[in-house]
Amino acid sequence: MAPLVSVIIPTYSSEKHVLSAVNSVLAQSMPDLEVIVIDDASTDKTAHLLAELDDDRLTVVRCDENLGPSAARNLGLAYARGTFVAFQDSDDIWTSMKLEKQIREYEREKGRDSTEIVVYSAAELIDEEGRNLGKWLWDPSFLKQGDIFQALLVRNFIACQSVLVKRHVIEEVGGFDPSMRYAEDYLLWLRLARRYRFCCILEPLVRYRVHSGSLTKARFPMRAGHVEALLKIGGELNDVGELNDAGERNKWKRQILARTAVAFLTPGDFAARSGLVRKVVRKIARNQGDI
Repeated sequence: MAPLVSVIIPTYSSEKHVLSAVNSVLAQSMPDLEVIVIDDASTDKTAHLLAELDDDRLTVVRCDENLGPSAARNLGLAYARGTFVAFQDSDDIWTSMKLEKQIREYEREKGRDSTEIVVYSAAELIDEEGRNLGKWLWDPSFLKQGDIFQALLVRNFIACQSVLVKRHVIEEVGGFDPSMRYAEDYLLWLRLARRYRFCCILEPLVRYRVHSGSLTKARFPMRAGHVEALLKIGGELNDVGELNDAGERNKWKRQILARTAVAFLTPGDFAARSGLVRKVVRKIARNQGDI
């Protein structure tokens, strides 16, 4: 019998935290689930640690070469059998009632109309040792509900680890874009937000681990990834005629240029930052202003 929820966990050389991440899923108060761990060609003891876990709900898929987070999650989706899918990162922790509360919220919101719903939650920050830092990943005022597409254009306020969504909904928009190694989840949320309502549980159901030095190192690639996601979704909207209005097109360009400026001003490799600017300018200028 298929489980209610399939939880997909991509991991790469995460021996320090992977067991905490997986066990926080297996310990959910809602036990009707399967856990699919994609070991993305880890080079440390990750595979050995996972092999010691004894739970019939756990499936570990070992990759011979590193696929990257998008392709790894898509591989997990190919194995998934659940009605819903959720995503966990290999260094983060779920609270024990995360799925139970999200299923309950989905059923409550779905009762209002026939529109599909994506449920996500707030996330709180912990340090490398799991100590609570007393902060949320995003200020509660940033967490929007309903039609959130325009709000998402300004910032990505959705933690991938917090999302619960029907599997067929993810499949309808093509899953994660394997060409993106950063902000691949942001592009997926943008695609989903064009079609579906989002519901936010204003309670931190995810504990997001902050690693010393990691945020600074990844800041430019992540911001560049956000720009790439905006360019891709803009191209898709343009293809279906949703950017024909001059006002909408100009608003879109301003948003992309603003996010590009933020990325360019982020410390990092100058050639990469300059290349991003040139790419955006070319995209905007092409085809008489088409994105």
